[in-house]
Amino acid sequence: MDWNIEGNTIKGSLLVPLMPNDAFTIALPLQEGYFSEAEKISNNLIIYGWLLSIASFGTGMLLWLFMGRKKQVFPTVEFYPPQGLTSADVGFLYDGRVDYFDITSLIIYWADKGYLSITEEIVKRRFGTKKSFTLTKLRDIPDDSQTYEKEMFEGLFLMGDGVKVRTEQLEKRFYTVGDNAKKQVKSSFENNEETRIFSKTNILCRGLLLLAGVISTLSLSYMVMKESGNVGEAELLGKSIIMSVIIMTAVYSLMHILKNWKGINKGERIKQLIFALLFCGVICGIYIYSLSLSGNILTGVLSIISVAILGILSNSCSRRTKLGMWYEGKLTGFREFLKTVESDRIKLLVDENPGYFYNVLPFAMVLGVTDKWAKNFDSIMKEPPSWYYSTSMQGRFSAFRFATDLNNDMKIFSFDIASRHVSSDGSIGGGSSGGGSGGGGGRSW
Repeated sequence: MDWNIEGNTIKGSLLVPLMPNDAFTIALPLQEGYFSEAEKISNNLIIYGWLLSIASFGTGMLLWLFMGRKKQVFPTVEFYPPQGLTSADVGFLYDGRVDYFDITSLIIYWADKGYLSITEEIVKRRFGTKKSFTLTKLRDIPDDSQTYEKEMFEGLFLMGDGVKVRTEQLEKRFYTVGDNAKKQVKSSFENNEETRIFSKTNILCRGLLLLAGVISTLSLSYMVMKESGNVGEAELLGKSIIMSVIIMTAVYSLMHILKNWKGINKGERIKQLIFALLFCGVICGIYIYSLSLSGNILTGVLSIISVAILGILSNSCSRRTKLGMWYEGKLTGFREFLKTVESDRIKLLVDENPGYFYNVLPFAMVLGVTDKWAKNFDSIMKEPPSWYYSTSMQGRFSAFRFATDLNNDMKIFSFDIASRHVSSDGSIGGGSSGGGSGGGGGRSW
């Protein structure tokens, strides 16, 4: 090569082409004081990165406080749920989600109202035994019932002979009816401005929080992309935005799964969590490692923490309308009453309404307090309900055992009917929906 020095510039050119694996090194002694007037290079990207992350995080917190945070409600003591609500309605109104456990609780709700009866059987299987139930239609539900009630009630018996249906006949078939019922429970409230439960600002707040998470890592993503190669400014900015969006998506997905853990189908929980952990770990690992090469690992870690918090807040946008707060106050008070009610009060309620235990049972199930509530009735309720037939109930009747067993049976039943049909080519007819978990305490929508 040929080279020369002109002032502060070193110039050179190759005289022969470089072949694969060839290399050259330039070692040039410079006179003392050569760099004396060199200016210190300030890393503006790091400074802007800190400021942008702090500003985005602070803005996101303010957005959540004023737009997304649920306002405090004041529960009132209630002995019954609000009039006119089904158990599926109560499941949605209490926690804002609908799952198959809410839907299957309608079977108990309808049975108590005299629309159907339930017959329990013990079926022998290759490995042990399993409970099977036969539902028998006693009369049609009223015309003024909710649309989803009528469609689900009719759909149940159409999968049998029109009058009777076994639970085995519903497995891997009923999910289409169930999915539609779940959607209709929510839409029956949310599609009408007068009956909306959740504020429309939740959607806007959720989107703005996700945007804040993207912006909080944008300058640092720009730094990572700039170090990866020489590209134009437009392409560099585009790649930086894509990287920040992927980081926010990965973190948000993991936060979503953790927040809604109880509402996810038990068969899908671990799969979804492992995938989210791997996806999030790889993306965030690459991001932090790339920043560590320039000595900015702390900045990268703090920005990921900021994104994680914004992801949690985005998943927590659940501000209610005035009507939604009214329902929440009533149902929270009702649930607390069911958890802490004393036997003297129960005796008074049963004296006023002998069917109180079975009237309230489906609501206790979706509110997740079946066991705590039912134990108070062992000394009061002496007979099983007229709509339930079983050869396994021998000897002294226990209201607690009956209620908790029925609660667990409905969980299993809700899981079975949520299962999808597997076609001959191995594909599944539809995605997985949340099964009943935690006695109605956890749901998915």
